[in-house]
Amino acid sequence: MKMKRTTACAAIVLLVVLCSYSLRSFVWGYSSFGEPDVSGMLASPSGDIIIADEDIPLADLPGESGEALSAAIQDQLADLMNAERKNVGLAAVEESRELSLAAETRAQEIKDSFSHTRPDGSNYKTVLTENGIAYSFSGENIAGGYPSPEDVLSAWMDNEGFRDNILNPDFTRVGVGYYDDIEQGMRYWCVLFVF
Repeated sequence: MKMKRTTACAAIVLLVVLCSYSLRSFVWGYSSFGEPDVSGMLASPSGDIIIADEDIPLADLPGESGEALSAAIQDQLADLMNAERKNVGLAAVEESRELSLAAETRAQEIKDSFSHTRPDGSNYKTVLTENGIAYSFSGENIAGGYPSPEDVLSAWMDNEGFRDNILNPDFTRVGVGYYDDIEQGMRYWCVLFVF
């Protein structure tokens, strides 16, 4: 009896460890000044098990669904980034619908290929040209597993590379995209910056 109890406890502990390892949140930022510095680019906010999105209330969002909720979440993240820029004396970046559509495409793509390389092998910047977006310089921040705009922004601001993109004084426009993978219970984020 004692052996069965010990084995059952060990199995439960192993299951919890495996679940928390596989569901950790991660972020990765990139700027088109050069190749990404992959060392230290993966981060986990706390290592906690991620709760399904439908069980997590999103702060200060209207009780809407569909496109209105998506736009509210995108606007909230853009507002939070602009607040960070204002805190250091920078001008706000203008949220662009065209850039947000490109960012939404990238958020869906990183579900299958968590990288600044798109699933077809091209660089993330090709999503900009495919959407007719003119730019001189671009940057991309991506993340997975963070349930709210506040959580993902906090993770990005805690990392020098991601923070540099958010606080780059040259960026003038931003696009915000996210994708909810209901099957995996994960939310994927992408922010595209341009000037």
